[in-house]
Formats: sequence, structure tokens, C-alpha cells
Amino acid sequence: MDEPRRDGTTSRDEAARALAGRVLACPRCRHSPLALEGGRTACASCGWQGEMAGAVVSALGERHAATFDALHGQIAEHNAHPGVWRLCYERQVQEIADALAPGRIALDLGCGPGAPYAKPSGALVVGVDPSLPSLAANRDIDLGLHASAANLPLADRSVDAAIAIYVLHHMVGETVAATRANVAAAFAEMARVVKPDGQVVVLEICPWPPAWAAERIGWSLIRKIAGPRIDFLFWPPDALAAMGRAAFPGAALERRRFGMGWFETFPPVIGLPWLKVPRFLYPFDPYIFRWRLGTGA
Repeated sequence: MDEPRRDGTTSRDEAARALAGRVLACPRCRHSPLALEGGRTACASCGWQGEMAGAVVSALGERHAATFDALHGQIAEHNAHPGVWRLCYERQVQEIADALAPGRIALDLGCGPGAPYAKPSGALVVGVDPSLPSLAANRDIDLGLHASAANLPLADRSVDAAIAIYVLHHMVGETVAATRANVAAAFAEMARVVKPDGQVVVLEICPWPPAWAAERIGWSLIRKIAGPRIDFLFWPPDALAAMGRAAFPGAALERRRFGMGWFETFPPVIGLPWLKVPRFLYPFDPYIFRWRLGTGA
């Protein structure tokens, strides 16, 4: 157990501060390193200030509200459901093992309240999420960043790998075009912060062609009517591959589709464990995309 010291800090807090000193940069002007004093982070170049509490640095402020603030306690329960685990995690987490090798720093984009993977001893993980309660609950990361995926407070080429686990479909805007711009911005930020010989691993849920056609035609109108309750838009694999190609020119891409028995059931919606559907009625497939930077033709 990480016991607090006389000054209220813990060994985990100290380790987080040391890691922050290595990777943080000002989200406004990209100056690095930032000054870390007490509960504040500050940029000597432009004057930007953030907050640091324990192992979490906030670039958004405590008043920023995110979609999953109220659901973060249910996410781990949802992910651990046997059907969800078999379809979305059981084989996929093995695929990201080499991105979490000892001695490496990995960025977990949209890390949520906990990791589905086992972190090797000696590996370091920087978790980014817009939900402050999720970051506070996450004990699997070494440093938490309360920040936007489109504007990471990280220095250029500061991490060895970036991982995004079923998070890109939640980066929604008011229209399909605006949502695509959000996802493209997240790809661009991953390209900026990952080292030239690093890798980017994305796990995503991709729609079958009829489901994508329905999204493309009607999503913007439904979002306009329903508002923030529509907090997801799923991208087909070719669209994600194209966004990655634009962000990581020259990188080698591997992609793989996953499935399970057509009559196996699982709850597809976080917070609704009673709503179970058979696999054949769920018009989406889990995919893994891996870009190995600097290894393409």
C-alpha cells in the first residue's frame, strides 16, 4: 500500500512528478519542461498554468465535465462481462504487449478508470482522459493527464508508443464532418508525441457497411435532435486506415478483425447490463490497427 508521507505525498506521487518532468509540455506553446511547484504546473514561456493533485495533472480544470464522469464506476464492470471480454479484450490485449515493454513509456489515450492489459514491470504508462473522476480512480497508470486528445500536454517525440482502446468513436462533434476532424486531430497528436521508431495501436469497433451507411446519412440529424446523449460514432476500418495513413506517412500498418460465436450474447451498452444481444444482431466488428512508425516502404 502506498502510504502517505508527512507532507501528504506518496511514493507514487513522487514517481508521477518525475515522469511528468520528462514528458510534459505546455499545451498552449509546447514549451518544455514545465515547472512543477506544489499543486501547480506552469509554463515559463507563455504563463499557462495547470493543476497537479497526486499523480494527476489537469490541463482542463476541475470544473470541466466529461461524458463518463458519472459512468466511470460502471466501465470496469461492463468490460469484465464475459461476453464483452471475449469479443473485445481477451485476444486483443495480447496484441499490445510489445507496446508496453519494460523501459518504455506508453501513452494510453482515453485510459478511463482502469486498464484491461497487464503492465510489465519497468514499463511506464501516461494515461490521458477528459474525465477527472476516471483518472483519479485509475491505479494502472503512472501519470494521469486530464486533457483533450486533440491537444495533449506532452512534448514532441516523448513516448515510445500510443494506445487507444475503444476511445476514438467517442470523440464526437456536432456533425459527421466535425467528428472526423476530432478523430483526425487525435491521430495528429499521437503522430507528434510518439518517437520516430515507435508504434501506435488502436482498438476500435467498426460498423458493417449497412450500419455505416445509416450513420453517414442520419447521424448528424440524430445528434442535433438528441444532443450529448449521442456520444459515439463508429468508423469503418478503411476510414480509420486512411486517417492513420495521413497521420503516419510511411508507417507499416497491420490490421485484424475479431469475432466470436454468432449466438453468444453480451451487453453492448455501458450502464445497461441487462440489455444483451446475440452477436449476429450486433452489426459491428472489433478491429486492431497497429502502425509501426519508420518501418514502411
